[in-house]
Amino acid sequence: AVHIAEHDIADEARVLDLAIEGLERFPTSAKLLVAFERTAQSRGDVARANTTFERLIENAMGAHGRRGVAYRHARWLERAGQMSEALDAYVRAFKLSPAEGIAFSAIERLAADLGRFDALVAAMLALVERTSHVEKRLALMRNTVALCEGPIGDLDRAFELMHEAWSSTGRTDLLPDLRRLSRRLVERGSPRGEACFREMVTHLDERIKSSWDADDQIRCLRIVASIHALELSDLASALEAVDRGMVVANENEDIDRVEAAELACDAAEYALASRSADEAAKRAYDAGKLVEGHERAIDLAARAAAMGGKRASVPRPLPVPPPVLVEATVSDTDTVAASYTHLRAHETVLDLV
Repeated sequence: AVHIAEHDIADEARVLDLAIEGLERFPTSAKLLVAFERTAQSRGDVARANTTFERLIENAMGAHGRRGVAYRHARWLERAGQMSEALDAYVRAFKLSPAEGIAFSAIERLAADLGRFDALVAAMLALVERTSHVEKRLALMRNTVALCEGPIGDLDRAFELMHEAWSSTGRTDLLPDLRRLSRRLVERGSPRGEACFREMVTHLDERIKSSWDADDQIRCLRIVASIHALELSDLASALEAVDRGMVVANENEDIDRVEAAELACDAAEYALASRSADEAAKRAYDAGKLVEGHERAIDLAARAAAMGGKRASVPRPLPVPPPVLVEATVSDTDTVAASYTHLRAHETVLDLV
């Protein structure tokens, strides 16, 4: 009947009536559904289309069947130019079985086009809840936070989401984002920002006390020192954290000496920022003792000296002597004199001794 009305009589109104009537009796008929969608769109009959799709969704078998019909409804609305309604319909289809797929992709696209990022945030959070892979969960959470912080402009929600992610995982790689959000809260006058900084320090201190990994302890102490110096303006506590790191470094021979040297260099940077040139020189020297010829330590020592601090002699690598010196014997006084001249030029006279 639908075929005759469409192709022989060419009566769209009759085609739509027959297609809807047929779907009431045979809701799973693909041919009737296609005829209904095509004719309803041609006539622009959004109201009857919505009513019919609602009935089809209610009568569909299981969540998978309802999701399929809901997705067709959303796609029909989008083709009909009803973009906001289409987004709502895509969200409905997505909720019936949250997963990354065509419904989620449609939500991403329309949310961006319409500026309705709240719908996308809700979808992303649903995916976070259903995703067991840790790295994937964190990637989704970071994207959600970026939406809240950026297009939506909801700093409080962005902070709470990131804080929840960090609290539940203890991941130090989340701290840069959490610190940035906390800093923005402080700038806005919210006490929550500073409270979070202190919470980070407490959490890291507990991790340090319970850890047997010296390298992890030094990495955590480096973050603690940074928070004290840069976020809480507490140089004394920052240097105390660095001192704890130096103790760990001195008590463990197999540590990552570069990371420990960077910790000492951080302390020199904080001291220079506070105009404490002598303290900066001392810290640069500590870094140089850990890693001979450490370029950052050498630069910091020079900056401390330029500020008026004590000149720190940062240990440098022993220069390779000319071949003639290698071949000479120690009893050769001319060679010894040449060695003295060569090493003094490189400020390493003690190496000759």
